[in-house]
Amino acid sequence: MLRLFCLSAIALGLAGCGSDNKKPVRPVEPTVYQQAQGAWVQKGYGRYLQADSQGLRIFEANQVGCLPLMNVPMAQADNTFGDFSLPGANRLEFDLIEYGPYYRFLFERVDSLPSVCADGTDESQDPVANFEYFWHKFNELYAFFALREVDWQAIYDRYRPLVNASTTDEQLFDIFTQMVEPLKDGHVVLSAQTLDKEYAPTSKTGQLFKQIGQAQVSAFMDDPSISKAQLDALQELYINEYIQRIRSYIVADSGGELGDSGMPGMIWGKTAQNVAILVVTRMYGFSGKGAPEDLAVLDEIMPEIMADLADTKGMIVDIRLNDGGFDPLGLKIASYLTNERRLAFTKQARNKHGNSPVGEFFIEPDGDIFYNKPVYLLVSEDTVSAGETFTLAMSALPQVTLVGQSTWGGLSDKLPGSLPNGWDAELSHEFYWDHLGRHFEKSGIPPDVYLPTYSLSGAQFGRFSSYDYVLTQLGGKLAPASSESELDNNIETILADVNLVGASIAAIKQGQIVWQGNYGQADDSGRPVTLDTPFKLASVSKTFLGTALAHAQHELELDLSAPVQNWLDFPLQGISQQASFAHLASHTSGITDASYLCAYYALDDSRSLYNELYASDSCPDPVETDLGRFLKSYLVPGGVLYQQDNYLQHPTFEPGMFSEYSNLATGLASYAFGHFLHQQGYVDYFDYTQQRLFTPLGMHNTSWDPALPDQATLYGDLDGDGVNEPIPQYSGVTSADGELRSSARDLSRYLDAMMHQGKLGEQQVLNANAVKSALTDNPALFGQHGLFWEVDGSYIRHSGGDPGVSTEIIGDLQNDIALVILTTGGDLEGDASAQALVTIEQAVWQYLLGL
Repeated sequence: MLRLFCLSAIALGLAGCGSDNKKPVRPVEPTVYQQAQGAWVQKGYGRYLQADSQGLRIFEANQVGCLPLMNVPMAQADNTFGDFSLPGANRLEFDLIEYGPYYRFLFERVDSLPSVCADGTDESQDPVANFEYFWHKFNELYAFFALREVDWQAIYDRYRPLVNASTTDEQLFDIFTQMVEPLKDGHVVLSAQTLDKEYAPTSKTGQLFKQIGQAQVSAFMDDPSISKAQLDALQELYINEYIQRIRSYIVADSGGELGDSGMPGMIWGKTAQNVAILVVTRMYGFSGKGAPEDLAVLDEIMPEIMADLADTKGMIVDIRLNDGGFDPLGLKIASYLTNERRLAFTKQARNKHGNSPVGEFFIEPDGDIFYNKPVYLLVSEDTVSAGETFTLAMSALPQVTLVGQSTWGGLSDKLPGSLPNGWDAELSHEFYWDHLGRHFEKSGIPPDVYLPTYSLSGAQFGRFSSYDYVLTQLGGKLAPASSESELDNNIETILADVNLVGASIAAIKQGQIVWQGNYGQADDSGRPVTLDTPFKLASVSKTFLGTALAHAQHELELDLSAPVQNWLDFPLQGISQQASFAHLASHTSGITDASYLCAYYALDDSRSLYNELYASDSCPDPVETDLGRFLKSYLVPGGVLYQQDNYLQHPTFEPGMFSEYSNLATGLASYAFGHFLHQQGYVDYFDYTQQRLFTPLGMHNTSWDPALPDQATLYGDLDGDGVNEPIPQYSGVTSADGELRSSARDLSRYLDAMMHQGKLGEQQVLNANAVKSALTDNPALFGQHGLFWEVDGSYIRHSGGDPGVSTEIIGDLQNDIALVILTTGGDLEGDASAQALVTIEQAVWQYLLGL
């Protein structure tokens, strides 16, 4: 009994029990936590650690203050820290069990904590103290002032005088947001729980979220009372369509999904062309817990995914919509695409506080599973943070090609921390470098192949340009082949369903008309529609104004950014006085169509077409057909058509901020342009387009003459009885917006040249720089517009609709296919005709993709 007691006592470090043996007992080794007693600093992170017999405390500190981050009693250390070690007398390393071994904390021994910590921590509600702490925190820890061209001292000098003891929390929060806004860094986040506010400076926005944002702004402008829930539902609508479009490429039962069906964390499967698709929308949340548990899920599911996709020709890995998370999850996914250990990236905290040791992170091959066929990584400006570190890792693999657009440009981890008043303030403090030593903070990681990542036109056709590029590269057709007779029968059915009288359609591939469909009659004589029958183009006419403006910019030195007021003989009102040709051409001038329908008139006696068709007396009758006098009556107070709503009524509006489609603004652009051209020796705008566009393009059935002989008669269901009747010949005063007549053959030549840098075959017929300008979306302006062209990803297009006619031209620059549709007849409002055009477009597009 005595022996057993003595053995237990020795285990506890007791000596001499039940024995008179005088040999010395070896002391028990101190625990690693005891060895760590003292003060430590984590350079580049602003963190300090104090270890003593009671436990470990971690602080964040800067020149003016010290705040507690973590207090771990010694009894809880083993439940908090993972691998806690001292690889040297002056070096301490550990990880936190909550985040796993990837995130290592590296500290160096120092003599003592900073004096600001020795004096106690600094919780305080004082506005001045919080301002000083906030500014010094960023001053010492933020890594990218130089890269982002921000003078932080100047920020202090500007905003410090605004803060005093009476500054409210709301005022202080607003001041802080103004201070960090110039950083344009989405990893800078300020959160005030007491105010229920969070702010991150706006950085880059990808095409999908740009489109969502514009739709939300438009919805708000239409209805300022719209609720946040309704705006969120609008975003969800776009996201759902995006996910459904991905699913449409995947053959049923060829793969699976992980996570919520609305936004799965992963989607995988095979296309009809036997190409693998793996979509990863985030680097977190696979388990509903933390990073270690997420890694366990990947360990379980990735072998299943790779087995499903093993026998494919190549793989699309789609992270275009990936909002980041934990870096190790991306390294785990990449591990199934290599059979060699490869350097993925390095990183280092680097700022005024100091430089941390450089960390190296590797892709470790995952056993026998190795996909060695071509891999195309799809990226965009919505590829964020851990999505970008995954991109760095994938870039180190030889079989990977990056496709899309540059990533977000925010690779640094967010350094968490607080302010004395309890608010949270996160910032960027780390540099990441790829395996070649390049860093991409702010700029984003560039793709090997630049392609648009999202478009509304793609949504209409159910296509992604990036997916189609990969499928083409791997030798697959984009759609099943369909016969011309099937297409012809399909279109005849569509035309009959909506009671259209005539239609001319041209399908174009690589500049050649590969299919044409001409249906119905051109007039009451029964003359058949042909590819050369001129149709009224309605708003498709606007594209010619845009193309002409671009030519004048490059050949006549027209400044498209100068106020259009310079070429007007009457004053615009309010903020629209600053509107330029670029604003007019992108529908962002602030000039609206509030009274625009009064611009339509019958050719024979100038009577108001609107009054006649709708049995109304709303418009002046007869119509003023002189463009200058009509514009003045519309835009200048005192004019017969003037009303305040002819200009966008919003207190914060400036030209370029918001797009509202405007026919009237188009007419104004042509009027001012005509004045400029007259100074250059041209008769007017119509003379210039004939000389510079129609004649070089060989457009022999194209004219601005509203009474052009042999054009298709306009028909409409005037009485709502389903019977088409001829509509009186009419025109619009603002004729550049919709009065051009042209044929499907002529428009095919026009589209061909616009899609091929101004060339028809090998002949340069248009100015290549002008074509580029006409089709370039200006990111500074709201919407996705070139110069009166809709520029939508790889698609260029414009539609048109007027009483008796519906038209469309569209070209896909990536696949080099295009379509012209011209129709007459149908419902007077044009809703059914417009829907018919969409259905025809989809049918012909499938035919073109299958060629």
